[in-house]
Parts: sequence; structure tokens; C-alpha cells
Amino acid sequence: MQDSPGGELKTYIKIRREICESCEQKKVMVGVNTCGKCGCALWPKTIAPVSKCPIDKWGPVPMSEYSVVNKFDH
Repeated sequence: MQDSPGGELKTYIKIRREICESCEQKKVMVGVNTCGKCGCALWPKTIAPVSKCPIDKWGPVPMSEYSVVNKFDH
């Protein structure tokens, strides 16, 4: 399934953002899309693999679904 390193993670991010964009809890504060339930900014919240939706619309990305490239190994 992986096209490039982190390919699966990009898919999860896209799906998470689509869910958040249509969510009734989405708020805009000072020009930033935020979660009305937890107050987090949606952009970084949807990127973090361990993050989850406070109303259970999406959860953490399973470790088996993404690869981590350690920049110090090269």
C-alpha cells in the first residue's frame, strides 16, 4: 500500500481532515479551524499519529500503518 515513506500516514491525515471539516464541532477562532470539543487546532491535531478525536470520529494511527524514517541513521 505504501507509495512513499509515510504514504499511509498521509492517507490518514486526509481522511481525518475531511471528517473534521464536516464536523458539527468545528469552530473558527482567529482564522484557525479548531475543535469545539477539545479546543485543539485541527491542522496539527490531524497530523499527529497518536492523536484522536474527542468524540471518537477517528483514532490514533496503528503503528503498523506508517513508517518512521530516522534522519540520524543516514
